[in-house]
Amino acid sequence: MRVEADRARCVASGQCVMTAPEVFDQSEEDGKVVVLDATPAPPVRGRARQAAAMCPGAAISVPQEPAEPLEPADPFEPAEPLVPAEPQKPADR
Repeated sequence: MRVEADRARCVASGQCVMTAPEVFDQSEEDGKVVVLDATPAPPVRGRARQAAAMCPGAAISVPQEPAEPLEPADPFEPAEPLVPAEPQKPADR
């Protein structure tokens, strides 16, 4: 995950700082967003994404990382262990 900010779009509302203060701050000169941690730790990533979603100027982006590719399953190995079925009792006639 990499957090990016477009200062030209920032409206200096401070929503990002209130949502994820570990990741964002505001400039003393103009109040616009400053990214403190462009690669936040996993416990903070959700708040960084929330800050991006709440940004009124849409100045913050958190590009989605591609998912890990899944390894193809072995067609000869069952997905779950096979459990033998219980024997059926003959039906009464």
